[in-house]
Amino acid sequence: MGDRLSTDARVGLFERMALMRRFEEEIIHAAAAHKDIGRNHLYIGHEATGAAVLAALRPGDLTHTTHRNHGHLIGRGADPGKALAEIMGRAGGLNGGRGGTWHLCDASVGFQCTSAMVGGSIGLAIGGGYAKKELADGGVSVAFFGDGVLDEGISYEAFNFASRYDLPVLFVCENNSQEGAHETSRLAASALADVPRALGIDIETVNGHDADAVHGVVTDALARVREGRPVFLESHLERWPGSHQAKPEFVTG
Repeated sequence: MGDRLSTDARVGLFERMALMRRFEEEIIHAAAAHKDIGRNHLYIGHEATGAAVLAALRPGDLTHTTHRNHGHLIGRGADPGKALAEIMGRAGGLNGGRGGTWHLCDASVGFQCTSAMVGGSIGLAIGGGYAKKELADGGVSVAFFGDGVLDEGISYEAFNFASRYDLPVLFVCENNSQEGAHETSRLAASALADVPRALGIDIETVNGHDADAVHGVVTDALARVREGRPVFLESHLERWPGSHQAKPEFVTG
């Protein structure tokens, strides 16, 4: 386990989490007032995992994510105003209003692109990891994805490729399936981590609601990843608004 966070580091982590949360709450209000901005997939409930992982990265590291992307970009340092403008389809947005909510990206903070395709981020992260290995600059490539991605064939190809070629890739599985709810994974495996483990990937699991725990596990994992040992981190958490923002009763302001 990595060193315990200092008070200043913990405050910084909390501020990052709070910004991610407030941004998503603003999206809920914006979507209610402007129905034409379309469907948004919110990150509320995941902040402790995303903030802790992002805080452990270096400036040159590459990050890849899914349609549930707002929190990751904001947590990594993308301009919230430009991100909101992009979601609203405005020319002043991060991508000129052409990418919208599902394809937000900001290369200045390591997001060359995000993918709304299930499994898209994991394939992109393999390309980033290969590039980092060739550059030999000590950088890593990170893939954020949900548990449902392990139903996709690209996941097996990605794990196998990363293992065979010793790529500096951190696979962050945000497992938000909830007991009694519709589970997004239909794997026969008793544990999701059994899949990458079978392909020689190092495994870590953590309570995704505990930012300290996530940061400690990720700090240790990244040290191995930078040496060319890919790691699969399974973070157990919940997505409070469900699959999207249809019923955000928890927002009162």
